[in-house]
Amino acid sequence: MKLKSILSAGVFGLTLFGLAAAGLCLPDRDSSDAERRKLAQRPAFTGEALLSGTYADDLETYLLDQFPLRDGFRAMKAWWQLGVYRQKDNNGIYIVDGSVCKLDKALLPAQVRAMLDKTNHVYDSYLQGMNVHFAVIPDKNYFAAAANGYPAMDYGEMDRLLAGGLNDAIRYHGMAPFEELTLDDYYRTDLHWRQERLESVVDRLAETMDFTPPDWSGFARTEYSPFYGAYCGQAALNVGHDTLVTLENDATDVSVVTGAEFAGEKAVYDAADRDHPDLYDLYLGGAQAILTVENPNGTTGRELILFRDSFGSSLAPLLLDSYDKITLIDLRYVAADYVGQFVEFSDQDVLFLYNAGLVNAGMLLK
Repeated sequence: MKLKSILSAGVFGLTLFGLAAAGLCLPDRDSSDAERRKLAQRPAFTGEALLSGTYADDLETYLLDQFPLRDGFRAMKAWWQLGVYRQKDNNGIYIVDGSVCKLDKALLPAQVRAMLDKTNHVYDSYLQGMNVHFAVIPDKNYFAAAANGYPAMDYGEMDRLLAGGLNDAIRYHGMAPFEELTLDDYYRTDLHWRQERLESVVDRLAETMDFTPPDWSGFARTEYSPFYGAYCGQAALNVGHDTLVTLENDATDVSVVTGAEFAGEKAVYDAADRDHPDLYDLYLGGAQAILTVENPNGTTGRELILFRDSFGSSLAPLLLDSYDKITLIDLRYVAADYVGQFVEFSDQDVLFLYNAGLVNAGMLLK
């Protein structure tokens, strides 16, 4: 018994010593491929930081981020939670029919009202007399949460708040343009919808906003694999990967993208964006405050202003047969009061298009 105790203590001590030695010897990592984020670096030691307590907090974050075998321990913990304890989620991540989902907060009326206030302010500032529409993209929880016993946001109440709070001149469509979507139309390892599955979405928007949809037979597909979505690393489990597809036709091939955050022009699907940590950035270069996409061969004479989140990046290329010019505005990255300095508003069509998660976090809009 005594020998067993000694051996147990020895193994435990060697494990601690080995991990500590590895932490000292191994170089710090700049980022985590699994979590697709920057990792904390060793904080600078100063008397001021020590006395204020920030050094201890920063050091703790650094040690957690740079812990040896960190990804392996994360995977072990997730497997134990879901496979052994049979918990329904691990840190808000759950899996339904092979699709990785992330639980959202309960409906936050104050956040929805913030979205309403910002939208109405934008309308009053720039859009009066224009053809303005507002629609909400359902998130994955809309399809997966309640049906599988997980807490779900009250989407009905969100709809009522939006319908009753928007300026009367804004045509509100709720989630109606997306009623044919299913969980399969979203990436298994990511929150976003799949561009190659958006034909019904574009056709419904065309009916709603009175534009001509593209000829779907004219699109060619290019596949990029593997695509590890945002939820892949957060799940900390071997959930496989997705294949990202881009749809190209004559309009996407000739259109050019310009923006204030980069010099010159880019292609709709720019080769340089394939090297981003998030392959979804292949759609128009990822998160940008204001982008303009122009089809020099366009013949419709119509323009669209799209107030959007990241879902709009993969939708906009599919509208380049319908609109000669599309301006995408992300109010998470540019304050509404400054938009008029970069965008000329005249007689364009306007679409506010946000996923339900962002509607429930409306205070993120500037």
